[in-house]
Parts: sequence; C-alpha cells; structure tokens
Amino acid sequence: RDRKFEAEIAELRKLFQLHPKETGEFLSNALKDYRSLAHAQGVPFSSLPDIWTEARMAVCKTAEGGRVSAQYECGDMARSSVGTHKYDPKAAIKWLSVAAERGHGQAAHAMVSAYERGEGVAADPEKAKHWRCIGLLNGGFGT
Repeated sequence: RDRKFEAEIAELRKLFQLHPKETGEFLSNALKDYRSLAHAQGVPFSSLPDIWTEARMAVCKTAEGGRVSAQYECGDMARSSVGTHKYDPKAAIKWLSVAAERGHGQAAHAMVSAYERGEGVAADPEKAKHWRCIGLLNGGFGT
C-alpha cells in the first residue's frame, strides 16, 4: 500500500472517531469511500475489518437515536460478514423492520427478501407480502 492510501485511510478513521453520532448516510458514504480505496489499491476489504466494526458501532449508535436512515444502515451492515465482524441476523431483522415500519423503502425490500428466502427469519410468504405492501405504501421499490 502506498503512503497516499494510508493517509486517506487515517483521515477516514479520524472522521469516524470525531463524528460518531453523524448521520448514517455520512458514515455509509465514508465506508464506501474506504471500500473504493481498498479496491483501488488491490487490498481485499475483508482484510481491513476494524474500520467496518467502528463504522457499524457508530451507525448503530445513531440508529438508537431514532434516525431512520441509520436504522436501515445498521440492519444492512448486520447482514454482512467482513473480517472479524460476523453476520448478525437478529440485529439485521430488528433494525430493518424498524426502518421499514418508519417508511424506509430499501429496508422494506430487505424484509421482503428475508421472508422470501428465510434469511435470519423463517421463510414466510405472508410476511413477505406484508413487507411488500409496506414498501409500496411508502413509495418503495416496485412489485
């Protein structure tokens, strides 16, 4: 890895430390930038798990404060296994359902997928239909 990459990573790390209560969008975008930097340098993102854990903790703290976008991001991040961070289906369903109930279309779509595929919950076509309706009522994602 080159020095510029290391400096950019250090800057992102500082942002996470200085602004742990910022919006889920800010943290999500910073994490996407981090992924892009890692990819551009040929570094597998999974080899850099500490920033993922830091980001997830900060996003979930914001979610606890009631920000819908952070609730979705917290649930979405819980659906991933990166480095030492393991898939957490209970947290994923908890946060995605809260965000979906509060009108987040992507969260409703994630809940449809979860119930259709049995990801973190028992497969249930009726519950999938319920979440699809919620998504559609909130300007969601289509049929």
